[in-house]
Amino acid sequence: STYEEHLRKAENKLLTNAGQFLRLVTATATDDPLQVEKTRQPEQAAD
Repeated sequence: STYEEHLRKAENKLLTNAGQFLRLVTATATDDPLQVEKTRQPEQAAD
């Protein structure tokens, strides 16, 4: 396989595992583990 194919395969594996990890973390936590509510604060208007 080519170098590009190797990178594509590694990238797909990384994204798949990251998604599974995030689902695990968010499913087992009772609070806001990713601090989503902090990021949803309204933005300040520019002066």
